[in-house]
Amino acid sequence: QGFPHQGHMDFVDNRIDQATGTMQARAVFPNPDHILVPGMFAQIQLLGEGPYEALMIPDEAIGADMAQRFVFVIDENNVHQRRPVVLGRVVDGLRIIRKGLNRNDRVVIKGIQRVRPGSPVNPQPADLAETPPAGKGDSQSTTPKPFGT
Repeated sequence: QGFPHQGHMDFVDNRIDQATGTMQARAVFPNPDHILVPGMFAQIQLLGEGPYEALMIPDEAIGADMAQRFVFVIDENNVHQRRPVVLGRVVDGLRIIRKGLNRNDRVVIKGIQRVRPGSPVNPQPADLAETPPAGKGDSQSTTPKPFGT
C-alpha cells in the first residue's frame, strides 16, 4: 500500500535503448527485514527534484487551449482573469501548481465553462473538501491549498 520503503538512485544510464524505449537505472533500498528479494518486481515512485513549496487546486479548475494550461482567478473587483499556470504532479487528489498562482489568489473551481475573462461575477467561497455545484451564473472560488513537499 503506497510507497513505504525509502531509497535512492545510485546509477542512471545516459542512453535509451532504441528497441525497448527504456533506460537502465539502479536504486538502493534498505532491507533490514529481508522483504525485498532478488527477482522481485515492484512499483516505485521516483521524484526528480528536491523539496519545494507549491500551491494545490482541483484538476477540474484547470483549463487548456492549444498552447497552455490556465486557471481563472477572481480579482479584488470580482472580475474573472485568465492566468497561465505550470502544472506539477497530483498529490492527494489535488494538482500542484508550480508557477502562475499566488497564495492569496481566488481560483474558480466550479462553473468554469461559463467564465468569460473580464466579466463580473458573484463569487461563492468554497472549501476544497466540499465543493457543491454552483448556482446558475455564480462561480465558486477557493484559495489554493499550500503544499510543502
